Amino acid sequence: MQQYKNASNPAVQAFMKILEDRNVREITYAFPVGVSVPLKALTDLWDSIGLLKVKREDIKAALDAAVPVAQKYLDEAWAKV
Repeated sequence: MQQYKNASNPAVQAFMKILEDRNVREITYAFPVGVSVPLKALTDLWDSIGLLKVKREDIKAALDAAVPVAQKYLDEAWAKV
């Protein structure tokens, strides 16, 4: 974990602990298509929301607009299965 820039940050440590949780692993590996494939399309938006660059009242519209892009990635991934 020390490879991460903010590894000593308590929030980062808590997040990494969540990723090790059995339920997270089961969900992550339960699907034939990696969950990360469509989520990559949403990373910038997710970061912008977390950094408060997207106003609260604009979050739903931004997520709605991102769905077609994420769906495209998901469809492409499913086509490879």
